[in-house]
Amino acid sequence: MINYYKILGIETYASVSDAKDAYKKLIKVYHPDVSESPDAEEMTRLLNVAKDHTCSEEAKDTYDRKLKLAYLLEIQRLSGTRTTPSTKKKTTRSDLRAKIKKAKLERKRKIKYNYERSLKVLPQPYRNIGIVLLILWSMQLIYSHYFFHYGSFDRTLVIVGIGLLFIGMTFAASEVYTKYIIKSLQTNIDFNFEARIGYSLVLGFILSLAAISGLNEYREYYHLKNHYDYALATIDYKASLYGFTVVKYTVDGQVYFKRLDVETDQLIKLNNRRTAVKYAKINPIICEHVTPYQGYLLPRDL
Repeated sequence: MINYYKILGIETYASVSDAKDAYKKLIKVYHPDVSESPDAEEMTRLLNVAKDHTCSEEAKDTYDRKLKLAYLLEIQRLSGTRTTPSTKKKTTRSDLRAKIKKAKLERKRKIKYNYERSLKVLPQPYRNIGIVLLILWSMQLIYSHYFFHYGSFDRTLVIVGIGLLFIGMTFAASEVYTKYIIKSLQTNIDFNFEARIGYSLVLGFILSLAAISGLNEYREYYHLKNHYDYALATIDYKASLYGFTVVKYTVDGQVYFKRLDVETDQLIKLNNRRTAVKYAKINPIICEHVTPYQGYLLPRDL
C-alpha cells in the first residue's frame, strides 16, 4: 500500500493542514504546465491522489486506518508471528460478554423506565388489588362450574376460568419480576430470580388447579355420603353415547341435565325409561347413578 504522506514529503499521519500545505507547495513544482520533467504527469497524478486521501478529515481517517492495518500485516509477515487464534478467541469472547452485559443493563433500565411510567397510570395498590381479584374470581369460576350441567356453558366457563387464572398469575409473576429487575440495578442479586419466578408460576398454577379439583372431589364425596337424597331421572337415549348416559331429573322444581360416565346397562331400570340418581342436597347437579344392586336403598315413595 502506498504511503501518500511520503509522496507529500511529510510525516506519516500528519495533520490535514500539513497535507494541504505540502500539496500546494509540490503541485506548483511538478504541475505539467510549469515543469518540463518527464515524470511531471505521473507525479501530478500521485499528488492529486494523495490530496484525495489526506486533505479532508473523513478521507484521512479512513486512509489512516487502512495504512495502519497494512503496516501491521507487513510487520507480522516480516516477523513471522501472528496473533494466535486463542488470543483472538479470548478477545472475541470478552467483547461479546461486554456487549451482552451492556445490552442487559440497557434492557433493565428500559424496563424500569416503562414500569415507573405505567405506575402513574395505574398505581401499585390498585394494580395489586386487581391481580388478587382476578385470581380469586377465576378460581371461583372454576370451582362453581366444576360439575357440568349437560348442554350448558359450564365447561366453557371452566376453560375461561383456567385461562383467567393463568393470566392473573402471569401478571403477578410479572410484577415480582419487574421488582427484582429494578432491585438488580441497585444491588447484586446472588440467585437466578428469573428461573425461580418461572418455576413458581408453573408450580402455583398447577397446585391451584389441583387444589380446586381436590376440594370439589371432596365436596362430592362428603355430601353424597352425608347429605343426599334420591330423585327419579329420565334417560335421554338419543343424547347418550357409548361410554356415558345423559339423564334428566327435577329437584324442587328445578330441572337438571347430567352426563353420567356409565353405560345405560349399569343403571337401575324403572318403568317408562326412567332410572334413579343420588344427588347432594347442597347442589343437586352433584350426583351419581344408582346401580341395580342399590335398588333396595331407594325410598319407597320415590
